[in-house]
Amino acid sequence: MGAAWSALEKWRDCFAGQRISPGTSPREKGKRSPLALRCADPLQSLAEGLETLASGGAVALLDPALPLARGAEVDATLAHAAAREPGVCSIATGGSSGEWRLARHRVETFWAAAKGFAQRFPHLKEHWSPLPVFHVSGWMPVWRAMACGGEVVPADYRQWLNSHFPRRPAEGAVLSLVPTQIHRLMEVPAAVEFLRSFACILVGGAAISDSQRARARTLEIPLAPSYGMTETAGAISVLTPASFLSGTGGCGQPLPHIHTDLQPETGRLLLQSPSLFDGYLTAQGFAGREDGPWPTTDRASLEDPNSLHILGRIDRMITCGGEKVAPARIESILRKIPCVEDVVAFGLSDPDWGEVVAVALEVSDFQTFRNAWQSISAKEWSPVERPRFWWITDQLPRNSLGKIQLSALLNERSRFTPEP
Repeated sequence: MGAAWSALEKWRDCFAGQRISPGTSPREKGKRSPLALRCADPLQSLAEGLETLASGGAVALLDPALPLARGAEVDATLAHAAAREPGVCSIATGGSSGEWRLARHRVETFWAAAKGFAQRFPHLKEHWSPLPVFHVSGWMPVWRAMACGGEVVPADYRQWLNSHFPRRPAEGAVLSLVPTQIHRLMEVPAAVEFLRSFACILVGGAAISDSQRARARTLEIPLAPSYGMTETAGAISVLTPASFLSGTGGCGQPLPHIHTDLQPETGRLLLQSPSLFDGYLTAQGFAGREDGPWPTTDRASLEDPNSLHILGRIDRMITCGGEKVAPARIESILRKIPCVEDVVAFGLSDPDWGEVVAVALEVSDFQTFRNAWQSISAKEWSPVERPRFWWITDQLPRNSLGKIQLSALLNERSRFTPEP
């Protein structure tokens, strides 16, 4: 891959004018049947998905690895829900108890997110993405390209790990990556030079560690850490590469289409935006989002006028002996050790304490970590905050976007030990 896909004009004109009623497709007349895309081929998936939305049909973006029985269940629910409204697109997002859940968007929500990005970054015309189309981070680059009047370039970053680059990016090119990809590419000198040739490298999907930020600055890689999620149609705040390279932290200023606020009691981040999803599709049907500010599952700080700072997930609080422990605080303490590449803290059930703190760490040097962690002062964490179980490895389990899979860690309790 690496060839630009510039055949976006017919869809850009349609979506920009919000002309999504049946019969607007240049190829077909009449409302199309709901389309469940098994996104194995990015270009084909993008073309079929956009054509279906433009003609008033409904689309679900699905992982091609989705089991067939589970896929049939998704198809049936999608077909039932899609009959009520044209031009909807459902994207898989995290659910509880291992059940699938799709966030339902409309053309209007995607276009609002894309226009907000284009207002902040109108000079970015060539949008490269090696991310899977069935994730919002791989679906939105084509919408941003349309809003910016540019092109989209599907890519395969695994070729870059072998120092094979199809061509150089054009001036004003933006690349979308996740932290795991950044980490691996920074180990390849030729890839570092390739990354430097982009005007902007959007980093999302998971938090980028302090050590990765520091190394990227040293290598002068123009990262743009962002914050967003499936429910917001991708990024809602982006730190500019210039601010990143100058040492600014956080995820940058919210984009023009987003209004942010905090719950006074909890610090929970609240969002209002025309890019917000309509609700969730599950096996039980469609449940609409309530009107008003949407409560995220993240705590945040808005004190810095130049950048949004995410402090951690509210729903990850650990209750140990009746006391609340914030995993983000544990993680920040352990990230001070230079060889720690990534860390996640969470609670494990305990008959005496209810829950105790467990940590899983990805480290570059095992012995260095074991020598260093004991130097952490007891003053830095209370007795209930001190981790009781540890898993030290050179590679934590991750999904296709590079996010650590907490469910996999919970299923591997035997790997945790009382001491590092």
